[in-house]
Amino acid sequence: MFKKDVRAGRLFSVLGLAVMLAWMLGQPTKAKADLIVGVSGPDDSGASITSGTAAAVGFHLDQPFQNVAVAADYVKFNVSGLVLLTNKIGPGTTLGNILADTTLDASTPISPTPIFSGLSLPADDYFLVFNQDASVVGQMFWNGSLSATATISTHPMASTGPFYFFAPSTEPLPAASDFSIVPGTALHFTVTGDLVSAVPEPSSLCLLLIGVAVTGGVPAVRRLRNSRQAA
Repeated sequence: MFKKDVRAGRLFSVLGLAVMLAWMLGQPTKAKADLIVGVSGPDDSGASITSGTAAAVGFHLDQPFQNVAVAADYVKFNVSGLVLLTNKIGPGTTLGNILADTTLDASTPISPTPIFSGLSLPADDYFLVFNQDASVVGQMFWNGSLSATATISTHPMASTGPFYFFAPSTEPLPAASDFSIVPGTALHFTVTGDLVSAVPEPSSLCLLLIGVAVTGGVPAVRRLRNSRQAA
C-alpha cells in the first residue's frame, strides 16, 4: 500500500512539474524579430521622389512570416502621398494587390520607425511603394547606396528583387505605374518578422505531456482508491 501511495505522489509531482513548464514556456521570450531582408550602407546614392512620381523596392519570401514590420530610410520635404505594400506592381495592378497602405505627409515619422507592422505574409513577391502626390509640390529622398557599396542581408527563406523601380505615378493607384528597373542603386529598407514554423511550440508540447500524464494518472489513482476500499 505504501508503495502505491509513493507512486501516486510521484505521478502528481510530474503532473505539477509539467503544468509549471507549460506556463514558463508559454511566456513570451523572443525580444526581437528576425531580420528577413535588410539593405543598408553609406548614403552615397538614392532616389529623389518628386511630385507625380513613385519608387519601389521588391523582395521575395519563400516561406510565410508573421509579425512582419517594414521600414525604410528616407527624408521628406513637404511630402503628401502614399506608402503601399503590394504583391504586384505595374499595369494590371488593382486594389486587391494592396496588402497595407498609409498616408505620407509632414507628420509621418521617418526611419527607423516601421511604416507597417504586425503583418502576416505568405510566400510571395512583395513591393514597398512610395508615391508623391502630383497635386502637391514636394520631395522625398529615399536614401540608398551604390550597388558596389551596399550591404544586403537576407533570411535563408527570403531574397531581394531588383533594388528599385522608378516611374511617373499613375493616379489614384501609384502601384499600377509603368515602373522600370534602375540599376546601380540599392535603396535602404528592412523587413523583420518571425518565420511561421510547422513545428509545435514548446508550450503545446508541454500541454501534450500534461494530457499523457492525466491519461495515465487517472486509472492509477482509481486503482489506488479501489485497493484502499478493498483493504
